[in-house]
Amino acid sequence: MNQSIASHLVFGLDPMWVSLAVLAVTYAFIIAGPFNHAIVALVAAVVIVIIGLLDQGEAIRGVDWNTIGLLAGMMILVSISRRSGLFQYLAIMSAQRVRANPAGILLMLQLATAVLSAVLNNVSAVLLMVPVTLVIAEELELPPFPFLSAEVFAANIGGTATLIGDPPNILIGTQAGLDFNAFLANVAPAALLVMAVQAALVHLIWGRSLHASKERRVLVMGMNAPGMVTDWVLLRRSVAVLAAVLAAFVLSARCISSLRPSRLPAPPCSCCSTICSIAAAGRRIMCMRPLPRSNGRRSSFSSACSWWCTRSRRAAF
Repeated sequence: MNQSIASHLVFGLDPMWVSLAVLAVTYAFIIAGPFNHAIVALVAAVVIVIIGLLDQGEAIRGVDWNTIGLLAGMMILVSISRRSGLFQYLAIMSAQRVRANPAGILLMLQLATAVLSAVLNNVSAVLLMVPVTLVIAEELELPPFPFLSAEVFAANIGGTATLIGDPPNILIGTQAGLDFNAFLANVAPAALLVMAVQAALVHLIWGRSLHASKERRVLVMGMNAPGMVTDWVLLRRSVAVLAAVLAAFVLSARCISSLRPSRLPAPPCSCCSTICSIAAAGRRIMCMRPLPRSNGRRSSFSSACSWWCTRSRRAAF
């Protein structure tokens, strides 16, 4: 920090200590206060500019617009896909594949969460899996804590495997000059190894002690997985669009490797990943149709899933 910038600081304080104070206050409001986290962070950024730690040009150059655009596009895709019941269907099918065995369900839900985290993002994966996990645990009369904890671990590990699985991955990958394929080749093997170790530890800590009666397992096996799908047309379109987006990420790897967060505006080819996700999201919005209204025959399980999904959606925004 040079003298010209430091001279603009209030009271002539050391820039380092002022920035640390702003950071500490920001975290205090995020942790303790009932405030919107995004608003708190933006207010802190404005304060940084006002007191002279950064000028407007430096502040704008510090924003990675490609990362923001990519996340926005993927979140739209996830939100629309969720309306089809795709993720509830996957969770129920995973549980039924292992005959409703608690230890098997624990493993399958971890794998499903890890895969969703890798192809979507880890936050969305947890929000999608938690509602169904709570219902399954309730049906088996088991504590949800082992399942939820395992899913959180799996989401973080799975999200590490790909360039789009976690926002920091995009920043790290672009700074290191890694495209989608290179990031996958370098990080995915380690993520798979860590996932295997984590699954084994979870089984040793929780899986061996989870037991459910035959009657409770029959209830899970009797769940209507296809009935969780509210719109098959939307489901097929969502799967097709998500597959196309992943294919575009792989095929446009050379363009993605040229991302440079410090450049504004970014070169045209550096926007490939962002364009892919936002274009796909726009396509899904245009193809959307209203979900059919309930005829009053929904099962209690389906109603519970909808209630939890609604709560998760509100919490996410």
